[in-house]
Amino acid sequence: MRFRSEAQATHYYNQYLTLKQGTAQIVNSYANRFLKLRSKIDPNNNIPVAHVVLKFVQELLPQLMTITYISNPRDVQAAIDTAKRLEEGLSLITQ
Repeated sequence: MRFRSEAQATHYYNQYLTLKQGTAQIVNSYANRFLKLRSKIDPNNNIPVAHVVLKFVQELLPQLMTITYISNPRDVQAAIDTAKRLEEGLSLITQ
């Protein structure tokens, strides 16, 4: 792993903590940013999977969060896939 300053690590961690899906942001964009920041703050995957999944789900838009949470995703990829399907389904309704 490349050398990283404490200030840079703190910066990435703060971005991770405040990351949310924006109202006009698609799940794919939010998920990519989430995964990128997660890899910067936890390159060795030391954070328990359940915590990572919960963080991802809690910051989804409300109309996606509840059903994604109820689906009880086993990992982040399952949560991303569920949220994407919900997003696609909601877009069909609103067209």
